[in-house]
Amino acid sequence: MISNRNFALVIVIVVAAAVVAATYVNPMDKADSASTDGFPAELRDSHGECRHEELPEGLEPTTHPLGAGRLLHIVPCWAGAYNLGSLVFVTGAKGEEPQLVTFDEYLPDGKRTRTEVLVNAAFNPESGVLTSFNKARGIGDCGSMGKWLWRAGTFQLVEFRARECGGEPVESSEWPVLYRAQE
Repeated sequence: MISNRNFALVIVIVVAAAVVAATYVNPMDKADSASTDGFPAELRDSHGECRHEELPEGLEPTTHPLGAGRLLHIVPCWAGAYNLGSLVFVTGAKGEEPQLVTFDEYLPDGKRTRTEVLVNAAFNPESGVLTSFNKARGIGDCGSMGKWLWRAGTFQLVEFRARECGGEPVESSEWPVLYRAQE
């Protein structure tokens, strides 16, 4: 017989999985929301850690306008069971070298660090917000997530959350906030 506690845990896991499934943006679907026009082909092979030959077929870089002649390029780098790592480049006026963007992030212990790879990256061109959601396990109840805003020619960290795995499943909106920009 299943105890009330175990039954409640099963319900929490099912609800958490449904929330993750409802909010997850499949990187394969992002091709419809952005174009590959203007993508500099040499960026695909510009980083030694990328494993492009192992990416699912049809997964292409996406390009988004940032304004003032600048373009954002999200370049898939590696894929796992439920995570897709991407490099992010910004290009400007013709003749400018593409710039690999690095991002502030935080470890679950609160230590600040920087990364070149965003996991499950998505860009909203209306708001100028770039997001990352790194799932530490498939149900998405632990890991890290960040939001960066394109402002004054750079991506500025707006919020970063992280949670180590263990204990009861928790929705990502309830993860500890390790950084929130002052308004």
